[in-house]
Amino acid sequence: ADTYKPYMDGKVVVVKHNGAINWASPAIFYSHCRISVTHFPFDQQQCELSLDHGSTMVLKLSYTAE
Repeated sequence: ADTYKPYMDGKVVVVKHNGAINWASPAIFYSHCRISVTHFPFDQQQCELSLDHGSTMVLKLSYTAE
């Protein structure tokens, strides 16, 4: 991603009775990629976006795209 902007910079952590911990830290990422219009209007574009959670201890991780 080209830029990173914290969406909700709260520190709310939910600890469940079984020891499971849930910490939501949403953010908004902005990115761009080059496109080719050589065969317009029949071009197909593909951009790669790689996101990393930054920890090897994560058991469950979800990404949502809108």
